[in-house]
Amino acid sequence: MNFKMTTTGKNKKVLFLYASLNSGHQKAAQAIEEALLMQAPDVETMNIEALKFSYPRLRKPVHEIYMTIVTNLSGFYDFLWDNVSIEKRIARLKEIINKSTLGKFKKLFGSFPASVAVCTQALPCGFLSTLKKEEGFAFKLVAVITDYDVHAYWIYENVDVYCVATLPMKEKLMQRGVPEEKIKIFGIPVGLEFSQLPNRRMMREKFGVGNESIGVLIMGGSYGVGPLMKIIMNLDKVEEDLTMIVITGKNKKLYKKIYKQLNKIKKPVKLFSYTEDVDQLLGISDLLITKPGGLTISEALCFGVPMIITKGVGGQESCNFKYLLDKNVAVAASNPEDVALKFIELMNNNSSLKSMHNNALKIAKPQAAAQIGQLIKSFL
Repeated sequence: MNFKMTTTGKNKKVLFLYASLNSGHQKAAQAIEEALLMQAPDVETMNIEALKFSYPRLRKPVHEIYMTIVTNLSGFYDFLWDNVSIEKRIARLKEIINKSTLGKFKKLFGSFPASVAVCTQALPCGFLSTLKKEEGFAFKLVAVITDYDVHAYWIYENVDVYCVATLPMKEKLMQRGVPEEKIKIFGIPVGLEFSQLPNRRMMREKFGVGNESIGVLIMGGSYGVGPLMKIIMNLDKVEEDLTMIVITGKNKKLYKKIYKQLNKIKKPVKLFSYTEDVDQLLGISDLLITKPGGLTISEALCFGVPMIITKGVGGQESCNFKYLLDKNVAVAASNPEDVALKFIELMNNNSSLKSMHNNALKIAKPQAAAQIGQLIKSFL
């Protein structure tokens, strides 16, 4: 069994499930858990990486297949994502897979009888919906969607509450048969650290970034997806005084590749692998260059950081991309060369940067985790 548990010896229990480690889904679950424990310290929590818990031998190959599809076959991924006809065709297969997990989850609930289960990814949501249906468990099932659109694979009859980011998402769920009273609009849950901007001067001193330098944060999500090296090399050619802050996430190969090239890069580069200091690094940045992952962009919105968005993995990130452009908080770049051009355009248009900053703050939801925590608390 793979899990982490916080226990206080009380009988109020909440289970958190996400599909994969070091992902936005996990970060969202942790943000809600943190907020809940601040509001109700007597609650016991357990959080589980659902795929490893249910099918430990499949975890690695499933992740590898997913990464191959999203990095090399994004068009195919777009086709699969939110495809109602595909969802209907595989409904029987989903039912078989979900039922095959019943034994493990019955045992889990026997040892940890949670009153509420919170899922930040559709796969474990299906496992627990089936558990409620087949075994009559009475826990509240809360589905937290961590992107700016919702796909058909999320819809299960035994979900008690859907937590979504926007009104169009609520309307879409209602069109697909989910009762209005089951849908709450809170935003995407981010950590407590994103509710208050860190001391910019102090943080810049901590990370060695000059106060007059333009701070540009470059990310590719938890797994370092995208042409980060090419983006760095193209930004190195611009005239502006900038410092590149680069986070490669869990992509060790990319980290080593960039590290070996640092002596060839003229402009200052602060290079990080996976880090817990994203809030501080965002806080000292004037611009974020990233693919449109739900958690990353939601964190940036909380600090009002304008964005240049590169191509995402398709599916939900295509929807996130459209949301950002519609809200005028980001501009799109088609390739690494275009990133540099968009950077120059933005630096020469201060009114546009200011407008993007203000728009970001207007749609930010830094209290989403706390509000979802309050909802969970009401069920205990």
